[in-house]
Amino acid sequence: MDYVHVFVSFPPRMSASQAVTIMKGYSSRRLRMEFPHLKNLHEKSQLWAHSYYWGTTGNVSAQTVKRYIKADSPYCRRRGNRSVSPS
Repeated sequence: MDYVHVFVSFPPRMSASQAVTIMKGYSSRRLRMEFPHLKNLHEKSQLWAHSYYWGTTGNVSAQTVKRYIKADSPYCRRRGNRSVSPS
C-alpha cells in the first residue's frame, strides 16, 4: 500500500503536524503489537515515512469525502466494486 486516507476532526488548538504525529505514532505502535514481524521489516525504527499530505474539506460535505475515500480504496478496486468497504 502506498498511502492511507484518514478523515479526521481535531481541536482547533492542535496543528495538522501534531495530529499526524499522534496518528502515525499510535498506529505504528498498534500495528507492531499486532504484527510483530513489522519490527524487523525496516532497517530504521520508523514504520511511516516522514512526509504527509494534509488537506481541508472546505465546503465539501463529510459524505462526499467519505465517498471519495471509499471509491479510492485499493480493496474496493480489487473487488471490482467501488461501493464495497472492508469489514
